[in-house]
Amino acid sequence: MERRSFNDVPTMPNCRNGIPGQTKVAFITNLVENGAVNGNSIVFSFPNGTAIGIWVGQIPVWARHQTGVPDICHSVTRITKIGATRPVDIEDFSDILLR
Repeated sequence: MERRSFNDVPTMPNCRNGIPGQTKVAFITNLVENGAVNGNSIVFSFPNGTAIGIWVGQIPVWARHQTGVPDICHSVTRITKIGATRPVDIEDFSDILLR
């Protein structure tokens, strides 16, 4: 998550759009409430691709696509371990954030 995304109003630091409640903590809470496992507030894992899709479909409106304000989340990558002796399968799902 990009720090600048939460500091777009100098008089209300760490509140996106200067609105209380639109914070990094609120966004992380949204991720966790929708099935993500928090890894040091940097990497979040979901149990499967369906869970990622469900979360993306309900990302808070204030979290993305605002003129002049960076989106909070820029990429989604799905990594699936195929088996103990096989490589991992990696898929870039960043295009789902463009909606």
